[in-house]
Amino acid sequence: MAAIGRDRCPNQKTLLILNLLILLLGIPTVSQWLSIPLGNVYFNWGIDISIITCLLYLQRKKKFLRPIYVWLIFIEMGVIHGFFMAENYWDWKFLVSNFLAFHVCLVALVSSSPLYCNRIFTFWYRYGWILLLLLIPIMGSDGYGKYLSPYTLVALFFPLLNWKMKILVLIGLVLTLTLALDSRSDVLKYSLCFLIGALFGIKHVLYHSKYVVRFLHMTFLLLPFVLSATAVTGIFNIFSMQEELGIEEHQIESSDGEMTNALGDTRTFLYVEEIESAIKNNYVLFGRSLARGYDNVLFGTNYTDEMKGSHPAERASCEVNILNIFNYMGIVGCIAYFLVLIVASSLAVYKSRNFYMPILGFYVSFRWAFGFIEDFTRFDLNMLFLWAMIGMCLSPYFRNMSNRHFSYWIKTLFSDYRYHARKKNRKKVAVSASSHL
Repeated sequence: MAAIGRDRCPNQKTLLILNLLILLLGIPTVSQWLSIPLGNVYFNWGIDISIITCLLYLQRKKKFLRPIYVWLIFIEMGVIHGFFMAENYWDWKFLVSNFLAFHVCLVALVSSSPLYCNRIFTFWYRYGWILLLLLIPIMGSDGYGKYLSPYTLVALFFPLLNWKMKILVLIGLVLTLTLALDSRSDVLKYSLCFLIGALFGIKHVLYHSKYVVRFLHMTFLLLPFVLSATAVTGIFNIFSMQEELGIEEHQIESSDGEMTNALGDTRTFLYVEEIESAIKNNYVLFGRSLARGYDNVLFGTNYTDEMKGSHPAERASCEVNILNIFNYMGIVGCIAYFLVLIVASSLAVYKSRNFYMPILGFYVSFRWAFGFIEDFTRFDLNMLFLWAMIGMCLSPYFRNMSNRHFSYWIKTLFSDYRYHARKKNRKKVAVSASSHL
């Protein structure tokens, strides 16, 4: 079978434009942590719209992508709902922002192709550091974990990387664990990925990983429901571990130089406010639409403008992904989102021919649980690469790869296909471009 070379990739111009736009997406991803403002809302919207346009042009209409199509139907329903709920300029602005943020899932329609997925990841891994070096002088510590989120994928398969690739990934880990230490969610996410990569690098563990991965996969899918039940009943609140377990306060220095409690509860009040707002305004089942936020006195902004109208004290979104979905699309939307992730992760865990895709499926199930802690609902590198991984899990091309084939695919994320194709016996594991498009 013919190896995939750059001259064999169709739509090269569109892919190049898409890759450049994804590289520029790093600016909106960390914009709130930049000391010098770069761009504005219209700049961000321009990047988002351009990326969506490229994704629609490159999309692959396959039956195995039906979960993404179903999720898109729920998004469009939330948009239509927003047309009826929007009352003034601010609501319409929220609607446009949320419309773009939720359509980041379109990347799954492209990443299901090993060829396209390779082109997208390879470009960012090669040139993402250039933009980071330019941003470092003006970027706060919290931005590192958000900007370097694409490295969570290769961290899962750390043993498959060559020494140059491992150094880059380790640099990303060190930057996150040192400069972004006060961003607890990023530290948790990166630490887990590297722990998984280290454990499954042990041959004995890898060959017995099937049962471990299946257990952890089911654990993370069910964990949010169990912890929610224990919190509601007053048995145990995971967000108040310091009080629940009697742990002493641990102070760390935040990005602004202030000392903060590393174990402090910063999430319970968000759940209380979101649920109270939904009950008060009667949108528990179907949500408040993509045009409206939730009632919030502490962070909500009460806009008053003679030309743009007034707006009540609402917060457009919060730090917790599942709460945003609940606010915009209600319990029905949360169920739809859960079904997409459970289908994608289960296919990777139970329907793969190689040892590695189940690991990715397990990580997707972890991100479902992690969505109850953080994961900002916006169009950024973090969510784009998460949906790219979901597309990989849904793809039978990735799931039907052999161990050697998948290992080869990972290695090519940091180098040229043609270099590997020249090596002895590489033709046995090379992919035909036509079979994946």
